[in-house]
Amino acid sequence: MPAFERRLTGIWQSTTECPHCKTFALFTSATGPTWVQHAGAGPAHIGLFTCNRCSGVIAVAIGPQNELWDIYPATRSVPECLPTELDQEFREAVSNLNRGAWKSALAMARATLQLAVRERQAEGDSLADEIADLASKHVITPDMADWAKEVRLGGNLALHPKPGQRVSEEEATEIIAFAEALLTYLYTIPAQVAARRKHADNPEDESPPE
Repeated sequence: MPAFERRLTGIWQSTTECPHCKTFALFTSATGPTWVQHAGAGPAHIGLFTCNRCSGVIAVAIGPQNELWDIYPATRSVPECLPTELDQEFREAVSNLNRGAWKSALAMARATLQLAVRERQAEGDSLADEIADLASKHVITPDMADWAKEVRLGGNLALHPKPGQRVSEEEATEIIAFAEALLTYLYTIPAQVAARRKHADNPEDESPPE
């Protein structure tokens, strides 16, 4: 059996954002399971599911207790090269989005943002101050600062709700996309640049970055 790493969290509930029609939809099982092996977590299975809206097919990796491990093709990617704790925070945000838990997705996106700016040594008495501090130090661009503000405000909708106020699928999806772009800018792109520079300095390396 092939081995792979778990990328998502939570329980598979047959609903997720469809990577084909880009809507939150119910999925129906299309085939029996194919068993796989997850290193350190025992056997699990991959099943094919069909979107009830567009009939698009996805493969879902599910653990022995119905834990959600991964979805193919990915409905929302997790940027590469994140510090471990930050990676875990954002995976939970993505998993909440996949399950339609919009408020929880926004809350975890905000938590991810707060952890990221503090990991970058931001100073200030509030998250807004910390974002402004990183912008003033040119750690992030003005556009990135604006995106970070949107993630902060979106998280505030979840953490400080008002009577009758609801979080929509569109709001949650947009905020997660902003958080993904910010993490890519702060961590993935610098790591890729550093890897290419290292390869340029050591051309004998047989494994250049893609």
